[in-house]
Amino acid sequence: MKRLITFIDKYDTLIMILIIGIIVILEIFQGALIAEDSLFDFGNMYKLYQGKLIYKDVNILITPLFFIIGKLLLSIFHGNYLTFLLYGIIIMTLLYMIIYNIFKILKVKKQFAMIFTLSIVMMSIEIIKGGTNYNALGLIFVLLGIMYTLKNAENIQEKNKNFENTLNHNNEKTIRYKETTKFDNIMQKYNNLIQAVIIVTTFLTMQKLGARICNKLYFI
Repeated sequence: MKRLITFIDKYDTLIMILIIGIIVILEIFQGALIAEDSLFDFGNMYKLYQGKLIYKDVNILITPLFFIIGKLLLSIFHGNYLTFLLYGIIIMTLLYMIIYNIFKILKVKKQFAMIFTLSIVMMSIEIIKGGTNYNALGLIFVLLGIMYTLKNAENIQEKNKNFENTLNHNNEKTIRYKETTKFDNIMQKYNNLIQAVIIVTTFLTMQKLGARICNKLYFI
């Protein structure tokens, strides 16, 4: 039992990618080829792949990033429906792996984080069956913003602990405080830039979601 726990702790990320990937592949490939949003999205991506212009020749009602990435994948691999399904597999697997990493950042034990994440996967099976969609891609960028914020807060907390532990004299404390304040100001600007990039990317994927985030931030 101890060997199993040690193995899981060591290779947890790989294990989760395999498990989630298999579930996502099975569910996406079981989906029926019917006239739903996913099929229309593939049709629009294929038109872009053929060289038609977005918004001019192709009637798309949302912001373009989802379709631009899809067109890029069709160009790299092959312009067929299988590549479109691969796009969906990448999106959904990445989405759940980000959720798993958020649990780990929150100091949830790996075994419990795996159980919680797989529970979320099973509860959202119908979403996976829906195939490749821009909602999941937009959610990925939102979760990346949350993960980055949590990780940044964790790093700041750890840095403050180390800072207090290394101070012995008042003069050293004053010098270190000035250096730390300058570094914190630089990092704050960097963090603001990263968050701005995430918000813009979210808006370019799904304008409603990006607009809601901006609206919430305005009142914070």
